[in-house]
Amino acid sequence: MRAPALLVSVLLLGLVVAPGCKKKETTTAPAANTSAEVLGKVQIPAGDDSKAFAGKILTHEVTNFTPGDGYGMKFKYSSLKFYNDNTWLAEATLGEGDDSVACKEHGTWTMDTATTEHTADMSWKLEHTTCPGRESLNMIRVNVNIEKGEYTISLR
Repeated sequence: MRAPALLVSVLLLGLVVAPGCKKKETTTAPAANTSAEVLGKVQIPAGDDSKAFAGKILTHEVTNFTPGDGYGMKFKYSSLKFYNDNTWLAEATLGEGDDSVACKEHGTWTMDTATTEHTADMSWKLEHTTCPGRESLNMIRVNVNIEKGEYTISLR
């Protein structure tokens, strides 16, 4: 008869303690990863904001961004990734629907001193492209804002 009483006591204790074990929901975005593993040998301006911004740009993928015209055709980066050796790689499409062409671009990037941990001006130099009508060695200037995993990119 002692076993059922012990079982009931354990169950009641479990019901009392269990609600306190619930993981607290967080309403803020996680901090930028600025570990040596993430930052690698990246060359960025000095300062905590620049380091935090670089940690964000290196750990998130930009998707569905239009970096400029495609000589009269719709041009979009479906995926754009930044690497800690100051290079970037993009999967792109030129055109629409059945008339679209998949292509790739890669190049180098630099950033100005971040204005906040979320925002910095960047330069993206196009080193090589397989996209018809696009020219290598072009440079674009952008302002990037990354907050809560969301991007806002404005051409300069």
